[in-house]
Amino acid sequence: MQINKKLLLGVVVSSTLLAGCQTFNDFMDGTFGSSSKTQRTTGTGTPLENVPKTPPPPYQGSTERTTTSSLVIYASSATPIDGYVMVERNNQRIYVDPRQTLLRSDLKNVLAEQDDQGRPYVRLFFNPNGSQKLQRITSQNIGRSLTVTYKDNLISNLNINRAVSDGILNVPMASANDAIALEGRILDGD
Repeated sequence: MQINKKLLLGVVVSSTLLAGCQTFNDFMDGTFGSSSKTQRTTGTGTPLENVPKTPPPPYQGSTERTTTSSLVIYASSATPIDGYVMVERNNQRIYVDPRQTLLRSDLKNVLAEQDDQGRPYVRLFFNPNGSQKLQRITSQNIGRSLTVTYKDNLISNLNINRAVSDGILNVPMASANDAIALEGRILDGD
C-alpha cells in the first residue's frame, strides 16, 4: 500500500488548521491579532468571561462529613448520656460524644512500646492543641471512658481516672504486632 504524498500533506495541513480553529476563525473574520474584541464565545455561545473560574460552594443540604480522620478518640460511657450517640463495635455497645473528640491531626508522634511485663501498647503524643483538648476532655469526664477507634474499628476503651495533663495517652493493644501495625498506619496517615 502506497500513501500519496499530496494526500499526506493535505492531512497534516488540515489537522494543523483544525487545531487552531479559533485562530483560523479570527483570521477569516479579519479580527486576527485584534486586542479590541469585546466578547469571545465558546462553541455553544457562552461568553468566556461568564464561565466560572471557581467551583460552586458545596450543597448546603449535604450530610457528608467535611472532616475525616482514620483515628478518632471519643469521650464515651457504658451507659446512655444526653448528647451521646450509641454505637456498636465488636459486639459491644458504647455511647460516644461526637462533640468531644481527638483526631489524627491532634497528634505529633506515635510509638509502639511494651511495659515492664511485656504488655504491648501504643503511646500517643499529642501536639500542643491536642494536649489541651486531651486535658479538657479527661478533666470533664472523670469516671467515664475514652474510646479509641481506627477506621471505625474499636481499638480500646480507657477508663478516665484523672485529667491527663502531660499530652501522652497509652493505648493497650492485644499484641505487639497489632501495636506496631497501628503505629505504622497512623504515622503513614493511612
